[in-house]
Amino acid sequence: MQAFSIIVSFLGILLAFISIALTYITFFAPGITAQIALKDRKRWSEVTRPQSGRKLFRHQIFSGFTIEIDIENSVVEDFFEPWMGALYRPDPSATSYYVTMNFNGLPIMNELFVAYDGGRNFIPAPKFATRSNRTYLHFDHIQRLLAQVVGYVHIEDSVEQVIEKILKSKYNPVLSDLDITDESLSIEELDRKIDEFKSRSELLKR
Repeated sequence: MQAFSIIVSFLGILLAFISIALTYITFFAPGITAQIALKDRKRWSEVTRPQSGRKLFRHQIFSGFTIEIDIENSVVEDFFEPWMGALYRPDPSATSYYVTMNFNGLPIMNELFVAYDGGRNFIPAPKFATRSNRTYLHFDHIQRLLAQVVGYVHIEDSVEQVIEKILKSKYNPVLSDLDITDESLSIEELDRKIDEFKSRSELLKR
């Protein structure tokens, strides 16, 4: 009987700790739960909203989490950045939008996505990461997870395939050190490299 009481007490303490942990993760660290929720795209359902200029996705288990795309309010129309040269886009039109993940109606993360080729593709816009004095195109973990839920492509098999295509293209790295000590460079070549360096540097200011 005493052993049974000890087991019951232990289970009670364990359940209390689990309850506290879940409460903390859900209400005080929703970013952790958000990443868990994003890992299973099959758990997300698009919510039908008649006459609405927004797309809304809701998680089937963690119903407090939603993903929203404000279609009516684009960020940049006629969007273009050099990395888009790696994409197959017979229709050159492209528009960027913010994809926002909310928890109980409050935004907890915001990522820029691009609809290109006449809206037939929807992928995250790459960010910039610096390594060994070079600036590279980069897609972080959250971007990839969001793309699994809201992203889509027309020709390729998956958004991930397009991401890898961009990362392996000639447009990556974006920016490298400018070596002006190379004596073999002509004045014209040096001017061209400086102009190229300046134009690409503007990308980092966006």
